[in-house]
Amino acid sequence: LPPGHLCQMSKSLDDNTFAFSLQDPRWHVTGFLAWRRDQDKVILQEGLPPEGLDEVQVDKTGRYLVIKHQKQGKGVIQVRIADLETGEQERLTDDGPDFAPGHSDNGRGFVVGADNFRNCLTFRKLATPHEHYKVLDRHNDWSQDNHISLIADDERWVTLSFYVGNGLPCSGVFRNEIVQVATDGSQRLRRLAHHRSDFLATKDYWDSPRANISRDGRFVVYTSNWGAGGRRDVFVLRVPPG
Repeated sequence: LPPGHLCQMSKSLDDNTFAFSLQDPRWHVTGFLAWRRDQDKVILQEGLPPEGLDEVQVDKTGRYLVIKHQKQGKGVIQVRIADLETGEQERLTDDGPDFAPGHSDNGRGFVVGADNFRNCLTFRKLATPHEHYKVLDRHNDWSQDNHISLIADDERWVTLSFYVGNGLPCSGVFRNEIVQVATDGSQRLRRLAHHRSDFLATKDYWDSPRANISRDGRFVVYTSNWGAGGRRDVFVLRVPPG
């Protein structure tokens, strides 16, 4: 590779397929690559797309790569799904009919992500990415952002950490909460805890909680500034069985 940096790494569950964004020596993003360890081979590499690059995320199986662009809006291709075995790519529009996943996380052959037009979370299989269904409908509350974690081996639930990200009216539902939502479309939900981090007071990325679940599903780790108290601490949440 030319001089520069690798950033935003993701990997398959078997530690064999890796994906990175590429940066030049001045930290400007220049493209991305996917690499297979058992072959010691770069299996996909592209320069910076016209729409800009946000990040790339390999799914747990190592077969699919979710390529996220920076540009958003009606008719804009926000996401591409690359099949690393066949080399084929599917292009997803930010608005309908695809409602491409914005912020998201990958499971074994699927992605759960934010639909930025209908204010909901969607599930789609990466083999058929134009087909999707709603996992959680957030209706008219546009005040909250969220972080998504699908690290657990049990993929029946996706872990979400909501946080108020702007001054728009807030319904109060799930305000600054860590929850789990069923991935089967039933919209069943488990409320776990309030993280007490106040992102709105600082609007500092590092004050968003970014809760991530453990592989065994027993623990959730997140950070909190505990009401903008001037420091950040790591908290471990024990997930109740069931």
